[in-house]
Amino acid sequence: MKVLTWNVVHRVHHRCLREIANAFLHAEWHQNASSVPPLQLDPAETKITRAQMDNLLACMPSYDSFFSFYRRVPLKGIHGTAIFTKKSTVVPIKAEEGIGSCLIPSTLEPAERIGGYPQSLDVDLAFHEMKDLDMEGRTTVCDLGMFVIINLYCPNETNDDRLVFKNYFNAMVDARVRSLIKAGREVIVVGDLLTLTVYASSQFHQNICHSPLDSAESEVRRKEQGLENFIDHPPRKWLNEFVGPNGPMIDITRRLHPARKQMYTCWNTKIDARPSNYGTRLDYLLITPGLLPWVRDADILPLVMGSDHCPAYVNFYDQIEIPGRGMVHIWDELNPGRSRDDLSPPEPPAFAAKNYDEFSGKQKLLPSFFGKRLEGELGETPSSSAPARTSGKRVIDNSVPSFTVSNLPVASGSSVEFEFSRQPTTTSAKRKSASAPPATKVGSSSAPSVKGKEKAPATGQQSIASFFKPPPKPKAIPKKKKKKDIAAPTSPTASPT
Repeated sequence: MKVLTWNVVHRVHHRCLREIANAFLHAEWHQNASSVPPLQLDPAETKITRAQMDNLLACMPSYDSFFSFYRRVPLKGIHGTAIFTKKSTVVPIKAEEGIGSCLIPSTLEPAERIGGYPQSLDVDLAFHEMKDLDMEGRTTVCDLGMFVIINLYCPNETNDDRLVFKNYFNAMVDARVRSLIKAGREVIVVGDLLTLTVYASSQFHQNICHSPLDSAESEVRRKEQGLENFIDHPPRKWLNEFVGPNGPMIDITRRLHPARKQMYTCWNTKIDARPSNYGTRLDYLLITPGLLPWVRDADILPLVMGSDHCPAYVNFYDQIEIPGRGMVHIWDELNPGRSRDDLSPPEPPAFAAKNYDEFSGKQKLLPSFFGKRLEGELGETPSSSAPARTSGKRVIDNSVPSFTVSNLPVASGSSVEFEFSRQPTTTSAKRKSASAPPATKVGSSSAPSVKGKEKAPATGQQSIASFFKPPPKPKAIPKKKKKKDIAAPTSPTASPT
């Protein structure tokens, strides 16, 4: 079983995000790391809004999806996190967004909440300040029974104010994880933490590491920030304590590769730094010590392109022997109370994207307001002798496109049709005849005629055909004849007397 995280910042279109989920089972994603299908994908920085979601992304046939969006006004397609879980492997018991409880609907029963929320006294923040930290869609949380997984996209420190924001966000994460552990839960934290770890000590090496392994330009950063030691920067100091010997979490990738250099997951695209592997490790998978016996391997996938980040993953054993319990299968740990004989998976929590009103059938879609209903309102019925209107139909494919890393998505499967009614060219005339007597033709004996004047063109709503005809050429304005200048009369000459 595999858990994979990937910052997909450059895949900003929602169709690309759908391609990522569909590429989940592609061989190139595994790179011979394991033949086990991945359990879940945790994309960070999804950069989409709820309005950009479509049925193909929200209601995938093989995966449940959970999204957290940027909520500040005005709404923007920035930040954002998501979790995709494979239905045949696990269906989350509970799911929600936010580090705290401020975004959870008040109608959600306490039994349906994951719990472990930081209190104001724990982080020295008021309720509205804690809510403000969760308004940028940076956290998606799922309870998978065996553990609680938290997908993060931590804030960047673009200025001093954002550094304060980042420090408080990290404090909230720390408090939430410790609270869940205190409640007896195992926890996995994944995502782009936008922070470097510096291991001052390690159980694998007795000597102290004087230079960080996770950045190609640590000395440059230290000088730019005016620090005596690289680790003195507050976010780095927090993360090193969080995954240190006395911390609650383990950086599982570094734990399994303690001396590996240039294990970078992010590169500067402006200077094309990826080919030379001049980068930084920003993407992490952190686990609690209780999950360590289940870990088979963990690594990064630097050959997977598509973003300025590469994926990172942790792979778990299918089964292990636990003292006092015997051989335990991970499927049973992830699905308490679920039988393997069940033909269909249980329904996901209410937070799942498939339960949004616009995808669950509660909200009507725009095409439902058109079609045959429009013809009935106009009092017209298509004649049986009329030619087929195949060109007036648009096919909307609601299947999930197949995708590989090397090609574009190809649609396949069932489709839903709806019809745009194409009205005859006599629409306006028939509508007019229903409420007014028939008009007399121009030029008939009973029609009054005005010499030198022509009938004005029809006004009002025209048929759809009028939109495809070239506009009439304006008539040339007749030139006015200039009056000839009349010569002034000459004065008569006096006759001789």
